[in-house]
Amino acid sequence: MKSAKQRLTDRIKAGKIQRRLQEFAVSKPTDENFADVQMSPPQVNAAKILLGKVVPDLKQVEQTIRDERKKTKQDIDNALIAKGIDPDTVWGEVVKH
Repeated sequence: MKSAKQRLTDRIKAGKIQRRLQEFAVSKPTDENFADVQMSPPQVNAAKILLGKVVPDLKQVEQTIRDERKKTKQDIDNALIAKGIDPDTVWGEVVKH
């Protein structure tokens, strides 16, 4: 069980992280304060969702996840083919989408 001091420290850290994310979410990419911050669009979207800035379109989120899985599998297949390995022998019984 965490001590009162540890809980307070955790809350302070969480508050600092939230403030930083809040500042980043509302900043423009050209703001000099964030010139060194590198976040991908999905990370920015996740930060905005966590901060309550946007409500995600769940159908779009699900489609994005499906697309990423397909993309990842296709990337793996391409890498296998480049090495001269037949992807079907690797995947075996896995059903292809």
